[in-house]
Amino acid sequence: MARPPKTTAQHIKDGTYQPCRHSRRVDAIIQNSDMPPPPEELGEYGKEMWLDVCESLPKEVLVKIDVFQLLGMCEWWQQWRELQKAIATCNDVLDPTYYKLNQMTAVVWKHFAAASSRFGMTPSDRAKIKITEKEKDDGDPLTLLKMRRQGTA
Repeated sequence: MARPPKTTAQHIKDGTYQPCRHSRRVDAIIQNSDMPPPPEELGEYGKEMWLDVCESLPKEVLVKIDVFQLLGMCEWWQQWRELQKAIATCNDVLDPTYYKLNQMTAVVWKHFAAASSRFGMTPSDRAKIKITEKEKDDGDPLTLLKMRRQGTA
């Protein structure tokens, strides 16, 4: 599988930004804004997950366009928690209902894990998230030249 493309911010940080290639990329022009409150249709556990993720991730990482991915992840979490409650009420592990619930739980967890990896929910996923900061112009001509080459000035 191919490596995912670098973001425009990562190109700028690495010094590989080229306006002719990267200036028209969507990720460079998406504005960061406050995330909306959790949607009403989410259940208790989904809303809890929504708030935890929004509070935990830096504003540079989570932008308003991520709402739909976040909503999907929270819905998968809600379903997983409800299935766990249903499994806890089964008294007989030989009951066919218990088996079906476990199968559904495994499928739901798989989808939740895939969605949550996009939001850095494991240490290895968090290691892939990069936040770049623009360097400040301190009046030094070499710093200014470096910033211009990187496309940050």
